[in-house]
Amino acid sequence: MTGMSRIDVDWQAIHKFRNNLLNITEDLQEQLKRTDAVIEDVATEWNDPQFRKFNNDFQEDKALIKPLCERIEDFEAEVLRPFENRIKGWTDDDF
Repeated sequence: MTGMSRIDVDWQAIHKFRNNLLNITEDLQEQLKRTDAVIEDVATEWNDPQFRKFNNDFQEDKALIKPLCERIEDFEAEVLRPFENRIKGWTDDDF
């Protein structure tokens, strides 16, 4: 077929990227929970101005990270997964 363009897309690479993205997001959320628990324990015993500043900064960062993780999960579900499935449907490879 002359004049037809062709794009090679590796759906398995998209699948791997999608899974890595979800794993990183899940790990980040879990680490934030653990860090928050430790900070809470320390806050009861060690409550100087420098620690309060650190804790406030951490809470601000955590408040920004949660919506980011949610947006990543939405992007994975609404864009990457359907894209992978569509690409997979165009290939003869078995999953």
